[in-house]
Amino acid sequence: MKVSIFNEGDRVLLVGEGNFSFSLALFHLNLKIDITATCYETNIDQDFGKKNIEYLKNYGIRVLLGVDATNLKEHPILKTELFDKIIFNFPHVGGKMRIEKNRELLKQFFISISESLKSNGQVLVTLCKGQGGTSIDNPPRRWDDSWKITEMAAHGNFILIAIEPFVWLSFQNYIVTGYRSLNKQFHSIGALTHIFIKSELPNLNNIAPKKKINILSCNNDNFSWTDINDIVNNITDINDIVTNINDINVDTHTYTFDITFIINEKFDSIKFYVLLYNYAGCIINNVVFIRSYVSSEKIEKRTYRISYRSNCLPLYRKRVINIHENLIADILENNLNMYCIYQSFCKGFKEQENISKPLRTIKPKANSDTEKNIIDLKKVRTIGGKGGDGNISFLQLWANENAGPDGGDGGNGGHVIFQAAFDVRDLSHLTSVLKAENGENGYNKSCFGKNAEHTVVHVPIGTIVRNIEGHIIADLNQKGMMFIAARGGAGGHGNAFFKSDVYQVPRISEYGANGEDLQYVLEISSMAHVGLIGFPNAGKSTLLRTISRARPKVAAYPFTTLKPHLGMVLYDDHEQIAVADLPGLIPDSHKNKGLGIQFLKHVERCKILLFILDITSDEPWRDFEILKYEITEFNIQLNKRLFLIAANKMDLPGTMKKLEILKQKIHLPIIPISAKMGTNISILLKEIRILYDKEGKKNGKNIMQYEDFT
Repeated sequence: MKVSIFNEGDRVLLVGEGNFSFSLALFHLNLKIDITATCYETNIDQDFGKKNIEYLKNYGIRVLLGVDATNLKEHPILKTELFDKIIFNFPHVGGKMRIEKNRELLKQFFISISESLKSNGQVLVTLCKGQGGTSIDNPPRRWDDSWKITEMAAHGNFILIAIEPFVWLSFQNYIVTGYRSLNKQFHSIGALTHIFIKSELPNLNNIAPKKKINILSCNNDNFSWTDINDIVNNITDINDIVTNINDINVDTHTYTFDITFIINEKFDSIKFYVLLYNYAGCIINNVVFIRSYVSSEKIEKRTYRISYRSNCLPLYRKRVINIHENLIADILENNLNMYCIYQSFCKGFKEQENISKPLRTIKPKANSDTEKNIIDLKKVRTIGGKGGDGNISFLQLWANENAGPDGGDGGNGGHVIFQAAFDVRDLSHLTSVLKAENGENGYNKSCFGKNAEHTVVHVPIGTIVRNIEGHIIADLNQKGMMFIAARGGAGGHGNAFFKSDVYQVPRISEYGANGEDLQYVLEISSMAHVGLIGFPNAGKSTLLRTISRARPKVAAYPFTTLKPHLGMVLYDDHEQIAVADLPGLIPDSHKNKGLGIQFLKHVERCKILLFILDITSDEPWRDFEILKYEITEFNIQLNKRLFLIAANKMDLPGTMKKLEILKQKIHLPIIPISAKMGTNISILLKEIRILYDKEGKKNGKNIMQYEDFT
């Protein structure tokens, strides 16, 4: 932040002042500006802050406490005032690793000040280096790991015009409060000040360039968006370049989305590119042709990838999606008679601003299929350790060869204990027989045998322990919870234990007791957050391979998957969602046809159900009815679970008509996807995250409760 940015007579609003040291430093510069200093707290506890407030008030500076920077229009004094500069230094919600909350703070701040800033005013936000997510940050951060300051500002219709280093020499008395809740300072060295101005809301008029392209001037056979850029450079003179508002914004983010549509024999690719530029050239940065194919009905479909970027108009993800799915699709349909397919079928799934973005894994996948699967049910036999035998011994000393009995007791046998832990995810590490160590035998000279160590077996959190009759006897639903499955035997007494006044030479001892020998059935109550349900060969394994690093076997014959496979989906807020590829169901599975009961038990251990329908089957709507019927007959409580429907294999010919019929038959939201080609996978993952968050709020915990089935 440079002092030269302030003009004489400016009305300056400072928000989020922790100890008012910046207000004091700014006042000491004698810039002849009108300062209003505010902070969120209603009471200042620090003596340093109290002294600064008193000093400022003595010199006529207005100081306001209890001012929420995200809701200025509700403040009784500030709601009617306008300012030339609004400054927010080092905003934060308190504590570390709260990227989503800090983004929300910035977003609400920019929305709040949009009505408190003069038309030619500026907003100055200072962040620590790396937080803003701009190209100037050093070290640079990934966009999804930053505060996304330019996108958050766009919610209030602000655009970035400059980024400057915070000049600490001009504000030497400024002491950053830091994390008050942690009593810790920021890494303020190298801090950057981001300067924003107001901009227009994108509309049909301002997204279209003033100078249009005449289609008659385009005659290249292999015409592309690169040719559009060449033509634009030729028709733009030097005065347009200097005054072009597109050069204002110093750092913008690019949003990329695909669009697929059906074309007719009159389709002209040159007209397609020119039309996009003439209608939306100010926000479209690039258009790339991806692929095309012709169905058996001789219907040609094309997919293009459109990148959106604007230096003069405020864009954020939800706004761009709305433009992409509605405005651009309508332009193409109305002017070129093109029918946009995937976007139009997904319009019912509205983008939510606070939904985290799924991340594409950077680590490469294995080249071969993995045989590792999930074991969520296991029968085990547990045997406690045998107690050590007592010892028979008599002490003989050089002065007294009959010093009495000195046989020690045997040590206790170890227990077999199940303990809930985070470091295991299934029961595959358990052997069929779990045996604890035996206690050590007693020794002479009254030495007792050592107690055996307990055998602690880690099981996943949420493991249910049943006895051999099927009764639930333990539910290990919290980290560290233990269940003693088999107690070890007690150690036997040595002959020293039996001595008495009348029995001074005992020649007896006890054998150690045998440990308990019990059998249990262990099952995981919650195997995965999301379970993929469908008929064999519906594409469940292919979908899991697409959205995660899991490598289940994929083949062109049914029942390729006989045991569940688990994959993890990562999101940009560091949340992980477990998705299970379950064996396929068939009619009468609830009657145990084709191992149906075993497969349905896997379904019971998933919180959210994702039905995968093969859109190429004769009657996919009938497949959905059968799947719902089977899980209802097995356990009617499964109908209360949250669920999604995905129509897979949309890349194959003849699927559009069946999708329309399917929507008419089911009357439920359906996401058309292609697990093989990756079509609409991002939309599917966002809908999964919405249900995941909803399930977490509803239950308040991650473990599902199961009833006794005796």
